[in-house]
Amino acid sequence: MTKEIIQRALPLTDTYKVHSFSYVSLIDGQGTCCENCGKLISNIVTLENQKGEKFVVGNENMSKQEYNNIYDVVYKTKSGRAMVAKRVEAKTANAAKAKIKSQMRASSSFDKVVMAIKL
Repeated sequence: MTKEIIQRALPLTDTYKVHSFSYVSLIDGQGTCCENCGKLISNIVTLENQKGEKFVVGNENMSKQEYNNIYDVVYKTKSGRAMVAKRVEAKTANAAKAKIKSQMRASSSFDKVVMAIKL
């Protein structure tokens, strides 16, 4: 998956691919600063350029293109809590659910996959 970013500190002449997504709570003081615009971010996207260099940016610095084949998978624990697994790349929602189900099967608290939401 290749993304284009808004020109700020990172050059638009480079090609960037999404390496990973993550979220940290700003309330808990765990945010970080965007390497493109310098703002405090909690929705973190790690980009990798064609040279293999990695950069941490916020979702706001991504172009508004649709994510391709990226899903948030929601599952239920045995205690009844709904949880969101890591974002996964899959061709379909069912493939994303199957991927999480196979990864979580070994967990003693995992009950079942509820849904997959395409980003």
